[in-house]
Amino acid sequence: MPNRISFKILFAILLLGFATYGFGQTPKNGKQDLFSSWQINYNLGFTEFYGDASNNGYFGKFSGEIAFATGVNVRTYFNPTFGLGLNLWYSGLKSHKDKSATGIPVNFYLSGNYFDGNIHLLVDFNNLFWGTSQRKFSVYGTVGLGYASWNTHLADSLSGLVINSGDAIGGITFKKGGVVIPVGLGVNYMINDNWAVNFEMNLRTVMNDDVDVWRDGFKYDQPLYTSFGVSYFFNRNIGKNNSSQRKPKQSVNREPLKPDVPLYDYRLQSFDKAPESSSSNVILIEPP
Repeated sequence: MPNRISFKILFAILLLGFATYGFGQTPKNGKQDLFSSWQINYNLGFTEFYGDASNNGYFGKFSGEIAFATGVNVRTYFNPTFGLGLNLWYSGLKSHKDKSATGIPVNFYLSGNYFDGNIHLLVDFNNLFWGTSQRKFSVYGTVGLGYASWNTHLADSLSGLVINSGDAIGGITFKKGGVVIPVGLGVNYMINDNWAVNFEMNLRTVMNDDVDVWRDGFKYDQPLYTSFGVSYFFNRNIGKNNSSQRKPKQSVNREPLKPDVPLYDYRLQSFDKAPESSSSNVILIEPP
């Protein structure tokens, strides 16, 4: 399980993430709208481990080398193409190896659990390459930086050797945490304006060789997460027509303009009074 150092580093990452969120959500008028263009995602699936204590490929690991995993994402979007997210992820770990890098027969079994938290950048490839649109289906990618903590056990049934994360053997102390770089690729399908489902594969590269408590030929340890998820979007307005926000056109007054200058009838060149048929507002001009 995560130790105290893990929680301190994760807390610092979360603070940095929320500070970045706040900066990204500050509009020009200076007022902050924290719940504009946000996404909450819950996902679950299985993890396959790739490292020194591993021989099989993706499909070969389905015979006893997959473990349950689950995660939560909170994301905000700067625009329809780029977003920033916080991710918390927990997974079990299972793996088997029947020969070492030098070909010596072994029978190692890895088991344990893993936890990490990270900040990641999301890119919508459809909007990036084909323009912004309110699509039902989209392909996206993520890349991030975080901190991981694990508690693992490595056992060799042939020799009876058991090694735990954190143990010191031959002057080597196996770490229980480290920096992780998660890289993901997924597809997203919008059910409506708020709800969506997604499928994603995420490879987490731990920047040390101690997750499987074995330092052999594989420099970095890598849990691969395959997941299905469901998302809820707040105020999603990607690709929508903003015509409803335009100012209404002012109506044009088509009535004839009434002149402010009085009309003079120069045809009446007489000292007599104007005929009764003349309008009362006509002014008569006498000749000089």
